[in-house]
Amino acid sequence: MELSRRDAPRIDGAAMRDLLLRFPNVVLWVNGHTHRNTVIPHQAPAGGGFWEVNTAAHIDWPQQSRVLELVDNQDGTLSIFGTVLDMAAPAAHRGRLDSPTALASLARELAGSDWQSRARQVPGEDGRRGAVQDRNVELVLPAPFRLAG
Repeated sequence: MELSRRDAPRIDGAAMRDLLLRFPNVVLWVNGHTHRNTVIPHQAPAGGGFWEVNTAAHIDWPQQSRVLELVDNQDGTLSIFGTVLDMAAPAAHRGRLDSPTALASLARELAGSDWQSRARQVPGEDGRRGAVQDRNVELVLPAPFRLAG
């Protein structure tokens, strides 16, 4: 009998975290499931660990992306730089849909109408943008390997 995706066992976030903690070369887990900008450290019981970086969804306000860069600091540490980017399109499409910028503007306008964004406020955060320390970051950890270059 063939299993469908519906029949496949699910792995939740805690199980995934525990699996990743078993591998000392994992330094970063990138996901977007929470629809909120967050940065979470995960430490292994025996030392080491990794960073979890979540970025808000493009369907939700504030419609941000994140660039992640790994840098070998040449001192036995690794830096992960996370830079949040805003879309360059205007916040209103003004009835035009004749260019990629106009379509991006429509997407921003629709995301700004997201009724759920007000329902899930977390103290100390600015909606889905997350807290200030969850946006533009430098995350430093011991380098578990040497980067080429």
